[in-house]
Amino acid sequence: MGTKTAAPPSIPIPMSGRLGSLLRVPVDYLLEIYEYGALSNMVALPNSPSAYSQARQSATSVAHALGTVVRELTPNHRTDISLRGVSGYAPRTGQTRNGGVSFLSGREILEEFDKFLDEYQTRASQKTSAVYMVFRALNEGYAYKVEPLEWKWAEDAEQNRFSYAWELQLEAYAGAPPSPLKSILSPVTEIVKAAQQYVALGAGAISLADNAIQNTQSELEEVRALVRSLERVSTALSNVANSVDGVTSFFTESLPASFASLSQSYRRAWDDALEAAGQRDSSYSNELIPYYALTTAGLVGVDQKDLDTADNAPLIVQERQGEASSAIPTYTRKYTLRAGDTLQTIALRAYGDASRFQDILAYNNMRDASTLENGRPLRPGDALQVPFDSGVEDDRGLARRGDVFGKDLRLTENYDLDLVGEDLATIDGVRNLKQAIKVRMLTEQGSAWPLPRYGVPALLGAGLTARVASFCAAHITDQLRADARVEDVRDVVVFAEGDALNVSATVSPLDGGTIQLTTPMRE
Repeated sequence: MGTKTAAPPSIPIPMSGRLGSLLRVPVDYLLEIYEYGALSNMVALPNSPSAYSQARQSATSVAHALGTVVRELTPNHRTDISLRGVSGYAPRTGQTRNGGVSFLSGREILEEFDKFLDEYQTRASQKTSAVYMVFRALNEGYAYKVEPLEWKWAEDAEQNRFSYAWELQLEAYAGAPPSPLKSILSPVTEIVKAAQQYVALGAGAISLADNAIQNTQSELEEVRALVRSLERVSTALSNVANSVDGVTSFFTESLPASFASLSQSYRRAWDDALEAAGQRDSSYSNELIPYYALTTAGLVGVDQKDLDTADNAPLIVQERQGEASSAIPTYTRKYTLRAGDTLQTIALRAYGDASRFQDILAYNNMRDASTLENGRPLRPGDALQVPFDSGVEDDRGLARRGDVFGKDLRLTENYDLDLVGEDLATIDGVRNLKQAIKVRMLTEQGSAWPLPRYGVPALLGAGLTARVASFCAAHITDQLRADARVEDVRDVVVFAEGDALNVSATVSPLDGGTIQLTTPMRE
């Protein structure tokens, strides 16, 4: 890249202390040059990188020789750092090669950064042991002594029509000295950060207690499942016993009684036939058959009641497979698992009773509460069918009953608290969900320090490439699904309109219906 022979006019700023933190360019990735242990220059990257990655190869080597394995273990010293981004087009505050601040175009900021790297190489080659570079990622909290391995930039009209794409490769070889920049509101900020750490520690302790409760509940549910299995075994044994009694009764009572009854009917029919033919004559067969039949029945204990029952015995008709059953039909609802879901939480949400998770387990033919029929563990994204008894009014719709959207403070068009007289106004129903979505979509991720993952990340200077569009759509989908009142998000489209990226999506709340989300945000 062609660079100017002299740096453009700039305003020098302190490189250390609270004033330096207050006046620095708002890019949280810095390169510092130290000479004889003292900070001599500091420059921010041309723009916030769109990609930042670290890779560390293990220093261990493994060799195989003569049937043995030889390991050579040494501490890890090297970390490869890769940063990619774009220069941006519009003029903005940037730094010159000597660390001063000026109002420059995106290309000029890139040129000054290029000259900063070139001058470092010259100084380091002249004073190898006295000069070194430090890289600091303020947001991530990383700081290393580094050496630039590769710096390149490119102009591609298809990817970035007005910007230059740049890439910087660094090799980190040691830890860095403490940052000379101090917290702007220190020590207040330090107290707040310490309080935040203790709050996070308390939240971790509560999470451990919740894990213990969840695991205990799972174990107790397994015990309950064992008891229910024993109950089913008992029922099966009872059915077998009843069946054996039925078979015994059939051979000892029903069959002899039926045979005796039929033999008497045979005798009467035989006598009637002989009389009609004029050949009535006592025969051996028609007399002995009922005699032997009644004798046999009497020997096995058949009484008159059994004979009467045999005369009126109903026919046994087996129901043919495929015929319609008279059972009450079952209504099912598809549910897609999210992170943190269990069958117990789904049952509590669907029926209002966590112990009914067995209904969902049985309907989906699962092995247990955490394993599918094919043996694979449950994981987010799996779809289960939640059964409801359509014949019982109270056994369906529990997941949709009542106001699932809750109540919150109402905001004005400028997102200030709305007042009604001297009281704060509130908002509920689906309008509350719409307001929550608007606030979440308009919040830059990381700006609310108690909720670091709340909001959408900013992409300064990035053109609308397929990668950027996919990145935005994925983050917007995750943010919308993070609201527990949202059941599904679909049809997410990211498109360019002027200098801004706009988004449209279809949001399905828990109570049914849809919300059409478009930016700029509209009711």
